[in-house]
Amino acid sequence: MSVQVHQPRKYVSICDIHLGVAAQVIADPGYPSTFDQHIVSLYEQGEITQETAMAYASHRGAVGRGIDMIKSARGEATTDISKLEIDRTYSKMI
Repeated sequence: MSVQVHQPRKYVSICDIHLGVAAQVIADPGYPSTFDQHIVSLYEQGEITQETAMAYASHRGAVGRGIDMIKSARGEATTDISKLEIDRTYSKMI
């Protein structure tokens, strides 16, 4: 992995051969400020898959929630659970 950092408001280049992703992050308000936010941004742009994002996330829970928010906004399923229903035959014994 090579990382080059320049002055504020300039480009920060990150190139990771293993990921197969070359990305440029701009150190400017409105752009992702953490690695995990950048991963979510790459997922949103279709540059990486959900599996790749989760594999390289520093905080998997935060990245998972970010991906779920994107999928929900797109109208995609955020879980693989189907046919979830209440079991009306269950009765609680006291």
